[in-house]
Amino acid sequence: MIAKTVLKGDLTNEHDERKRAAKLSRALLQRDKCVLILDDVWNHFRLEEVGICLKVNGCKLILTTRSFDVCRRMACQEKIKVESLPGKETWDLFKETLGHGLTLSPDIEKVAMSIAKRCAGLPLGIITMAGSMREVDDIHEWRNVLEELEKPTTGQRDMQDEVFPLLKLSYDRLKDAKLQHCFLYCALYPEDEKIKRKELITFFIVEGIIDRKKSMQAKFDMGHTLLNKLENACLLESSGDLDGETCVKMHDLMREMALKITKVGPRFMVAAGHEKQDGLEWMEDLEKVSLMSCIIKFPEGMSPRCPKLSNLLWSDNYDLMEIPHSFFVHMPALRVLDLSDTRICELPNSILNLENLTGLFLKDCAKLKYVPPLGNLMALQVLNLSGTNIEEVPQGMERLIGLTGLFLQDCAKLKYVPPLGNLTALQVLNLSRTSIEEVPQVGLVGVWWSGEFKYTKKDRLVRMSNISLEGDGGKVVAALLLRDIRECDISCCDEIEYIERFPFSNEIEVEEDSGEESHPISRP
Repeated sequence: MIAKTVLKGDLTNEHDERKRAAKLSRALLQRDKCVLILDDVWNHFRLEEVGICLKVNGCKLILTTRSFDVCRRMACQEKIKVESLPGKETWDLFKETLGHGLTLSPDIEKVAMSIAKRCAGLPLGIITMAGSMREVDDIHEWRNVLEELEKPTTGQRDMQDEVFPLLKLSYDRLKDAKLQHCFLYCALYPEDEKIKRKELITFFIVEGIIDRKKSMQAKFDMGHTLLNKLENACLLESSGDLDGETCVKMHDLMREMALKITKVGPRFMVAAGHEKQDGLEWMEDLEKVSLMSCIIKFPEGMSPRCPKLSNLLWSDNYDLMEIPHSFFVHMPALRVLDLSDTRICELPNSILNLENLTGLFLKDCAKLKYVPPLGNLMALQVLNLSGTNIEEVPQGMERLIGLTGLFLQDCAKLKYVPPLGNLTALQVLNLSRTSIEEVPQVGLVGVWWSGEFKYTKKDRLVRMSNISLEGDGGKVVAALLLRDIRECDISCCDEIEYIERFPFSNEIEVEEDSGEESHPISRP
């Protein structure tokens, strides 16, 4: 954050520590005066090593930390202890978070005040605990929560030890395995990461957390509902937009608590966001592994024995160029593999043995020119090859009868896609910004192709209920033929050439983002 403010840029893509420090140091020297704020510092470090020199140009440093030892070892001149909230402010924050819609009976209010007191004046604990009790009007449930909080805890040495039992209780109170699974899943992402809702829900779908029998729209509706419940329980936070997509975020203490849970079960190994990670423990009981944004190399011939591993997130690794060919041999249960945004040139042979794989994500692997035959991956539901350099789709595609989503947009060298008519489960096929000259034969799906929405088999196209057309500044020809369409959003289109009108079950409106008047389409 400091680098972004001072340099008006981002240093996260600069992996050389000395170069990063030099750039930051030069930027600071160019300023007459400045105040740097380092938030949530967990470990001491030498300022000079990161390019901060306090002896020039009147530069001052303010840091916040939960550890007095950090202040001492970094020789802070003045130390100010931020006290916990006093009783009245604790209760006011608890009531405010609880919501004004619930009128507490005298008996419940007495218990609620005791619960608030047990939060020890810690704002995050207060907000989390109150959030988990919203709309609860049963005195028995309130008393049960208070009893849980009053159980003796060991080793309350610092704030983290005090607040974790509160956070854990809110997690336990979800009482829904799906919700708990979704919450822990967010801990696979790097600390303070903005997590795109759409990406997260896609992982939920291919892993089977959301019912596979539902339509694609129903699956995403369910996914958003799960995330909304976690936000309403104050276990996740809304985090604005990223690249035009809404995001959620996990507070660092929430993430620490989640990782603490996954040391027991379900077992995770998370090295996300680490610049280097030596001695990874590939235990046989691992269920999920995250190496996102983690700079790491494995020796040729390495083959971790992880028979229970269902999920491996290895995306956003610019230094990842090669994976040992035997790497996936002992991962028979793997369902989700994300290698997006890496520099891999080819896939290891062992990937072809992953017969339980449901999601393969290779988005923006710009160096990838060839994908081997995937006919053995009969369980595959989502295949994302967007932004790769492939010239042809993988052989054996006709055997992937369970495939629901095939994403090939921005594959600039792709010129031909074979008929996919037997893939009757296919609901989404995206061929935008490719070089193909003809839309492939498909069965029950609409096709995104070079800014146009195409269709096939008019009498059978009844699955999709939402359409979103997106152009590149040119004309868009929209052919809308779905009988049960409820919503159509046309954006980024300077000019719409025409819209074909067909019978619809309900009146709908087509709204243009360009600010022009909406064009209602109704049943003739």
